[in-house]
Amino acid sequence: MERATPYLPAPTGPHPVGTTSLYLKDASRPDPWVPSAGARELMVSLWYPARLPGARVAPYMTAKESELLLKSAGITTVPLDILSKTRTHAYADARAAGRRLPLVVLSPGFNWPRSSLTALAEDLASWGYVVAAIDHAYENAAMTFPDGRVVGCTACDFQDLPNFEQTVIEGRARDVSFVLGELTAPRASRADRSWRSLLGPALIDRSRIAMAGMSIGGASVGETMLIDPRVRAGINLDGTMFKDLPASGLSRPFLMLGQNAPDPSWDRNWQHLTGWKRRLAVTGAVHASFTDYDTLTQQINVDLGSQLPGARSLDITRAYVRAFFDLTLRGKPQPLLNHPSRRFPEVTFPRRVRAQVHYPPNPHLQSTCISPPAHNTSLHRPRSLSGAIPGKGSTDTSIRRGPVPDLGASSLECFSEDCADAGGVGFFVVQEDGRAQAV
Repeated sequence: MERATPYLPAPTGPHPVGTTSLYLKDASRPDPWVPSAGARELMVSLWYPARLPGARVAPYMTAKESELLLKSAGITTVPLDILSKTRTHAYADARAAGRRLPLVVLSPGFNWPRSSLTALAEDLASWGYVVAAIDHAYENAAMTFPDGRVVGCTACDFQDLPNFEQTVIEGRARDVSFVLGELTAPRASRADRSWRSLLGPALIDRSRIAMAGMSIGGASVGETMLIDPRVRAGINLDGTMFKDLPASGLSRPFLMLGQNAPDPSWDRNWQHLTGWKRRLAVTGAVHASFTDYDTLTQQINVDLGSQLPGARSLDITRAYVRAFFDLTLRGKPQPLLNHPSRRFPEVTFPRRVRAQVHYPPNPHLQSTCISPPAHNTSLHRPRSLSGAIPGKGSTDTSIRRGPVPDLGASSLECFSEDCADAGGVGFFVVQEDGRAQAV
């Protein structure tokens, strides 16, 4: 039976996409899984808006990487090199376009390579983001270094050790922090001048950095944000949180996007997310639905159990991930994150949306949380407001004031139980004159 060539859906943004690979070495620490290897070595793929389409489309992975990945998953009913034939849309080593663009770091699932998030990365880059996906050495089925070495999942041999998952999470947080340092360093070393000249000296805006991770990569996002304040916002894509957030909480924006299935670790850590937050569930999704693999395996007649046909899983992931980063890194209101959408009926809000007030990035402002009493349904919809902030001419809402947390141009979440029970009142932009505008 002849099989069609697998392919990724085209990016949805207006820009052509370039990509390049980086080899980075952290000489400050040994590799946690193979100490004899010496310094921690990492491979990173960058995607970015390109000036022009290039001459060559980048490969998805090598034939050897495809073979080892499929064997590790027990998939032997297809040609073992088939994933290396996957058609992508980014041009290898194309020159970058733009200046001071937001940066998103991606961390893949355990035993899965950085290429598993290619469709998401290409899409974000087509909308003007720089995206860096990290291969955490010895934690995936196959990774190729520039000198031709192919290393596998040595960490898989340690899975029975106590606190194994926490060790992975803490190591990945250090990997990401190191990569951020390399990508945002003001001066180029002799070793990295080639890719810096390709990207330009001011491509990345160091004040607008966020992270998304899938599976244990998602579980690593919170830890990374705790140790590195440069990461302003984070997304956990279907990752069990093996290491809980501290009782002191995490105050920066956070999105949980996963299967429509119970996850006690998400329930347990919800209360420790003290800033803007959402928890969204995708009906019909499986674990692989938040990677390229749900779409690609359907194309090669491998059934993973997903109920999302074709590229639907990627459509959903791309839309909600970009909406979150557009909100948190670009300050653009995103109704998609506030309530269920007819475009994506598979996505539900297991946690009620709480009241939000969206503030200009002025550290001298005082926070105002609009909390309608549970019995007052007239205030659940933004259009019901006459324009004045409740509390300034209105007596049927409660106002709590305090210092604005470090969320930049993001929003503050109200945590009163009345506000939670009422289901929230949506987003408002608070103008300089004190008037609230629904968005």
